[in-house]
Amino acid sequence: DEELQAEYAYIDAHFADTDCTGMTEADKLQAFKQPVDKTYRKRMTAAVKDLHEFTESGKLVELLLDSLLKPLYYDDNSLLKTLILHKFDFSKAVDLPKHNNPSELYLTESEYAKFEALCDLLNTLGPSLLNQMFDAKLTTDQDLIHPDNIVLDTLITTLMPVIKQIAASLIGFNLTGDTFTEAVDTALHGYLTDSFYVGLGGIADEIIVAYATDVYPDVTDMTDLSTPFVAQAVKEHQYAGEQVTYVSSKVAELYSSVQSTVNPATQENGRVPSHVTTAFDTNDSTSAYTVKFYTAEDVFATFKLQTPDGKWHSVETSEEYRLGDTSSAYITFDGIEINIVTQTKPQYIPLIDLGLACLTHGEVDYEDEDGNDVPYIFPERDAAEKASIIYWNETTVKIKGLAEDTTYHYDIVGTYQTAAGTNLAFSLKEFSNATDGFTLRTAKGKDKTSFEFLTIADIQGMISGMYTSSYKAVEALLRDERTKNFDFVINAGDMVDNGKNFRQWGYALNTYQPLFANYSQIFCAGNHEGNTYGMTNFFDYATPTDEDGNDLITDVLGGVYYSFDYANAHFVVLNTNDADVNGLGETQLEWLKKDLSSTTQKWKFVLMHKSIFSGGSHSYDGEVVAMREQLVPLFAESGVNIVFGVHDHTYTSTYLIDKDGKASYRTDLKGLQYTGEGVLYITLGTMGTKYYEYGTNDAVTPRLDEDKSILHTLDSQTFGKVKVDGDKIEFVSYYYDRATDSLKVVGETELVDHPIFDRTIAIALIVVIPTIVVVAGVAIALVILKMRGILGKK
Repeated sequence: DEELQAEYAYIDAHFADTDCTGMTEADKLQAFKQPVDKTYRKRMTAAVKDLHEFTESGKLVELLLDSLLKPLYYDDNSLLKTLILHKFDFSKAVDLPKHNNPSELYLTESEYAKFEALCDLLNTLGPSLLNQMFDAKLTTDQDLIHPDNIVLDTLITTLMPVIKQIAASLIGFNLTGDTFTEAVDTALHGYLTDSFYVGLGGIADEIIVAYATDVYPDVTDMTDLSTPFVAQAVKEHQYAGEQVTYVSSKVAELYSSVQSTVNPATQENGRVPSHVTTAFDTNDSTSAYTVKFYTAEDVFATFKLQTPDGKWHSVETSEEYRLGDTSSAYITFDGIEINIVTQTKPQYIPLIDLGLACLTHGEVDYEDEDGNDVPYIFPERDAAEKASIIYWNETTVKIKGLAEDTTYHYDIVGTYQTAAGTNLAFSLKEFSNATDGFTLRTAKGKDKTSFEFLTIADIQGMISGMYTSSYKAVEALLRDERTKNFDFVINAGDMVDNGKNFRQWGYALNTYQPLFANYSQIFCAGNHEGNTYGMTNFFDYATPTDEDGNDLITDVLGGVYYSFDYANAHFVVLNTNDADVNGLGETQLEWLKKDLSSTTQKWKFVLMHKSIFSGGSHSYDGEVVAMREQLVPLFAESGVNIVFGVHDHTYTSTYLIDKDGKASYRTDLKGLQYTGEGVLYITLGTMGTKYYEYGTNDAVTPRLDEDKSILHTLDSQTFGKVKVDGDKIEFVSYYYDRATDSLKVVGETELVDHPIFDRTIAIALIVVIPTIVVVAGVAIALVILKMRGILGKK
């Protein structure tokens, strides 16, 4: 285009250094193709820059997909539409020659008769068989197929109830619509969003930049201390007889700091601890805490805790003390006990992750004799089928004996032992410029009646830029006086797009580190954490056990469920990956009933990923419909106050919903609602940059409070904050306005736990009492007048 031509002309005028005197046009062209020529290199830089901008914006992906989908589906004469709308008449095939040979037919008369008989059999048995297998509700006299009139669109429409169930159960894909075109149009419209294009574009951009640039120096460059470089320490790598490591052993003491200009320690290369999560122990929230983080496989960990008296105490793991695949240590002081365990584990780090599919370095697990997937551990690394597995050290720190409702400071340090036996220390506190370190705050006890917590969900990004973009909303809430003070965070899941992708977890947890490393995070598994071990790889919560102390959750692949107390409230965290068209799994459901019935806490909150009252396509999903029927009565009868969910990336708030699913609109004169009227259901929207299409549902929409919901597709982040104070709960929802870099209130809801003075009764009294007064006054006046003889005289 003109701008590009102008840019190239500028390059030619200012950067050409090739002497073209006496050259032919062919020689000139050949000269400017050489990589060493500055003009060539500048032109390539300009071209890569333009391609980078076009790709990063998502426009390239949108163009490519649109170009593919037009002939495949979008156009009226597209391949798929032509195929599914075509009428196949196999009776005509009897008269058509095969392979242009008149002596052979496509179907002989006997073959057609057999095909016709097969169709009759399918029409006779098919509907009843499908009804038994899938509860399809097909009429038994409904023909599925006619040999002389087969239209795939008609057949698909007839079988759509069955196709929906198969798609949902086998591949987890939810179809919406009654026909093939409706289902495809809805799916494309719902998934091919701007954020989807940006996500895939960002991945493509990373690939382009990786091929177009060389960020890794040659081995000879690694010995030049004047040039920064990034290198993974591998003992086999040597140069000139000296091991090539994080820093040359000659300058280890000079360059052990994370601020080093020579090969600095970072979270990306694993020397600085990364992927940090913290949470109070859900079994003992007032005195115990858990911190979890990762380092490179040859970097072990030191945990430092500062007690309120200002003293620092540290405990560390080391390769020297590693037995098998773990290294552990503990210390005790002043009634406090700290246990630290480091385990070397393979991590799923794809070369390319396209969302729907990815290419990985190697497998992180193998199939044992019983057919179970088992993760490789460090001692088995040589037994791996692929030698390119990447190991990282997972460190878990458990602290006991802390004081209730108290803030402690901590730091975590990556430690690397040099060949000389000296340890290099890479402090997260120093790396993050956190002057006082990071904070752990234990929970308030049951005698406390006031606390606040943040509610977020669906950060779910594909590339680093999605997280840095969405984090602007976190920066806004951490500086806003209305939102910056809270005790802990509840997170409704879908932290990443691919729950197995270790790199995406790094994008999320490292970008959001000021939030997650300083506040206890209560997390529930989203569908993107399903079938990945994503939740248990990065979070550590005490899960429920039976009467004999055996863990009720035997398979943590798709997530866990648990509960805990904070102050005078009880929190339940569910795992909706355990749900199907019958609702929550039987074991989880029975645990939930028992858990809710046994708590004596004043307030009850439930956190679940898949919202049962949301404004979006997922409100039609089979498992969501089943949970709506299954859990609404249970939550109402158990006295649950608020249920937080998400999954649809839309923001909605219901009226109070009773056990029969009916909405209560009653408030007192101040607008307060009585919690005994039902349960408040909040769909939290998203803290990420993926916005799903808002949609209505007759089973949901009438129950949504329009004044406190966003009844259209989102275009920025939303979250909520809960304040519990005495006999009242206040929930305020916020929307991040990118144009002004500030927060706007979506809605406010206040609930009280005592019966309200009914507004209808108040209105009635406003009318009735004056009427009674007037009537009584008139009657008294009449009596007085009668007594004085004024009345009754002729």
